[in-house]
Amino acid sequence: NLNTRLKMKILITDIDDTLLDWSKRFDIFARKHFDYNGIALSKKPQRLWDALNTTKENIPEFMKAHNESSEFAQLEYLNDSEILNNVFDKFDKIIGLTSCGDTPIVKTLRQNNLKKLFPELTEVIYLPFLAQKDEVLKELASQYNDAEIYMIDDNIYDVADALTLAMKAAAYNTPFHKPDEYIPVVNNMSEFFEKIVK
Repeated sequence: NLNTRLKMKILITDIDDTLLDWSKRFDIFARKHFDYNGIALSKKPQRLWDALNTTKENIPEFMKAHNESSEFAQLEYLNDSEILNNVFDKFDKIIGLTSCGDTPIVKTLRQNNLKKLFPELTEVIYLPFLAQKDEVLKELASQYNDAEIYMIDDNIYDVADALTLAMKAAAYNTPFHKPDEYIPVVNNMSEFFEKIVK
């Protein structure tokens, strides 16, 4: 039947430490601004405040400062995430969903970075710094209720929310969290396409 329309396919992807290697640049930033000279912050699942010899309360401020610095516009691909540039035709829409902050400076730095590495990624939704994504995911699920929606994020809580909304979702494996057994985990973007998108 020619009138049968194929389901729309949408990918919702986190950006920091999913598409882009945020930890690597934060490590460089910490060495420059906080006199940090220990093991690479992206490699050791230690608490950042212990590593940086500060309090837990100070860490968001440090992270925010990094997100407003020139380093933030120089993030590199995380692992093999550049493969996303070869699979845009698999989806009708690819949405970047990020809680890196929504101030003009953060958006400008981020857009410059994304334009260089993911020129085809046209839609990016910015949330306030460290905001949870549950409400936006609900809105997107409602807006595209006829679509097949895929989601990848390194925050297991956001992935859990996506799964409850019947999205096909997976958590990016990082040393900083231990996903629950019911949450699918992937180690890189290739694995996400092999296991989840197929």
